[in-house]
Parts: sequence; structure tokens; C-alpha cells
Amino acid sequence: MLGLPLIFFSIFGSQALNFLDYNITQQGCVNKGFVINTGGIQPWPPVPGQAMTVAVYGTFQIATKVQQYNIGFQYNNLEWVYWYNGDINVNYQVNQAATFSAVIPCPTVKGNYLMMVDLTAGSHIGCWILNFSL
Repeated sequence: MLGLPLIFFSIFGSQALNFLDYNITQQGCVNKGFVINTGGIQPWPPVPGQAMTVAVYGTFQIATKVQQYNIGFQYNNLEWVYWYNGDINVNYQVNQAATFSAVIPCPTVKGNYLMMVDLTAGSHIGCWILNFSL
């Protein structure tokens, strides 16, 4: 079972978290308005069933009101399951840097995962995808 409750959500303004050093994978991601410079999860590697922080850091290319920060998982190339949908509803200016973060439980089922972090502002404005295995 993938779905577990949200543990924590926060916005860190322009201060990047120190573990945001994993490679960005742009598989099917389109960044239109929020360019994600880096993203990461902690702990690394993820521990099944334990809390993990998922964060992205980037810069706004447009002035916009971010509506949601979403995290989804695709398990063994099956359909996407959206695990976390966090309301933000905060205005950002052009060239403003921001970090978006949530603490969620790591999946427990062994296998291969794609994790997608997505920001929306009426439409998708930025995303980041990470591959990992449990």
C-alpha cells in the first residue's frame, strides 16, 4: 500500500536545504515558470516506512501565485499515485528563489519508483523526477 498520511509541510523561502544535492531528472517534466535547480530526499537512500523529507529549490521566471505542491509515485511503471497535495496559495515574484518541502512516509513495498514533485499555479509550472529503488 502506497498511501499514508501527510506528516509535515513547509516553505523555506530562499534558503536551500543542505541535502538538495541529488541529480535532477527531467523525464517528462516541463518547467514553465519555476525552474527547479535542485531537489532531494532525506534520508538517502530512503528507508521503507520511515519519514522522508522531499524538497525542491528553484527560481521563479514569472510572477505567480503558487497553488499546490504535489508529490506522486509511480511503482514498477504502473499508474501514478499522488501521495501528497499541499496547498500553498502564496505569491512569488520574478527571480525570487524558494524551497518547497514536505515530510512524508516512504513507501513500504519493495520495487522501483519514480517520484515526481510538481508545483501548480493554475497549470503545472515546475516539476522534478527522481528514480529510486527499495
